[in-house]
Amino acid sequence: MPLETDGKNPKQGWILALCIALVVLCAAAAAAVIWMGSRSPLPPDTTGPSTQNTTQIPTVPTTLPTTAPTTVPTEPPVEKIASATIASMGDILMHGPVRDTYITQYIPGTAVGANFNYAPVFANIQEIISQADYAVINLETPLAGLDNGYPYSGVIGSFNAPDVILDYAKAAGFDMMLTANNHTYDCGSFGMHRTMEVILERELQYLGTQQSADEPDHKVIHANGIAIGMACYTYEVPNGSDVSRKSLNGKWVTAADNELVSSFDAYWLDLFYAQVASDIEGMRAEGAEAIVLYVHWGDEYRLVQSAAQHDMAQKLCDLGADVIIGGHPHVVQPVELLTSTLDPDHKTVCLYSMGNAVSAQRRHKMNLKTGHTEDGVIFQVTFSKYSDGTVILETADAIPTWVNDQYQILSTGVLHTPEPEEPDPTQPTESTETNPTESTAPAQPVPDETTRNQLAASYERTMGIVGDGLAAVQAYLQSNTAQVEAELGVRN
Repeated sequence: MPLETDGKNPKQGWILALCIALVVLCAAAAAAVIWMGSRSPLPPDTTGPSTQNTTQIPTVPTTLPTTAPTTVPTEPPVEKIASATIASMGDILMHGPVRDTYITQYIPGTAVGANFNYAPVFANIQEIISQADYAVINLETPLAGLDNGYPYSGVIGSFNAPDVILDYAKAAGFDMMLTANNHTYDCGSFGMHRTMEVILERELQYLGTQQSADEPDHKVIHANGIAIGMACYTYEVPNGSDVSRKSLNGKWVTAADNELVSSFDAYWLDLFYAQVASDIEGMRAEGAEAIVLYVHWGDEYRLVQSAAQHDMAQKLCDLGADVIIGGHPHVVQPVELLTSTLDPDHKTVCLYSMGNAVSAQRRHKMNLKTGHTEDGVIFQVTFSKYSDGTVILETADAIPTWVNDQYQILSTGVLHTPEPEEPDPTQPTESTETNPTESTAPAQPVPDETTRNQLAASYERTMGIVGDGLAAVQAYLQSNTAQVEAELGVRN
């Protein structure tokens, strides 16, 4: 018989405590499993028992996204995209001997030429001029015709030349005539206006005079993709008492024409500079990327520039001119590189005088016996443009020229013209038949020894005047071009 107690069985109490403990332990284990599962993004391994921790760490994917990566755009390299060469020559002075040497027909009953052939005047320089992108020459004579009370004249102060001179200048490659000079008004208002009309009829341009007050006194020409602003000015007979009246070679300009000639009075230079500043502003507004100014100034037959020329050139440099090209002295004058007093980075190339293109000013007819009045230059400047819009003056050069006693303009290239060879009598001669489609321009003259010596002397005279200044200009332009291209990152 079992033992008697107080009604509670000790064994049953222990069993009850053990059951409660097991329930609590199972609940805790279940909670732990739920918590661990919530921390793992991957399901538990169900392939079999494992002694390792089943918690897995996410790994970085080993393949790149399929979307294209973002790239940083790069600027295209800067390149030179255009170059334009402007060729300029000095005075066409149609003295009587120049005019009459090439008469091909006379008007019956008179000594006046009806037809002229001036091709030989320009034949030797035609190749040089036609290779330029744009060519300019100073027409120092009116073209008043014969039917308007003005005879042909080569007398100083009353010049009047045959219209046909333009045809041969154009055939040689010239594009523009400078019409502002001290002979502009030799045939009065009629001669000035008719000259412009005849130039336009030949599909050429003029610069320095205007047909009406509405016409700008400057031009913006486009040469091989570069816009170049140009203006031309001439000196007046000084008139310190009345700024409103102009006089050219002692001839009073009419009130109607007063504003149609681009000119300056030495007494009123502040007014002139204001006009130039306005012209440059207008050219820039019209898209000009470079500025070339032609100035008829200085003292005749003086081989160096005057102080007045230098001071004017400096002021034009300060106003923003890139190139200044002078005329009027009838001799070649020096080249100078000017630096702006307002912007030290701006420089201007100035040739003070181009000398004569063609004239009858032979040394034996002049008080100046040195031959300098027979000399001139073809002054060439080349502007270059880059793909970012930058335009610079890249080169400048002066090709010496000389006028022989037949009033033909010869360049230094004639010095390298080979002597003609004697024909070989054993060889058949070529046919003398001409093809009418071929050029009929006269062949360049083959100089004899005397001509070569005279041309060589002319070359020495001219280079003795422009050589040093030209060398300094060329050295600067070469250095500046290299610097600009390095800054732009230009690929050569």
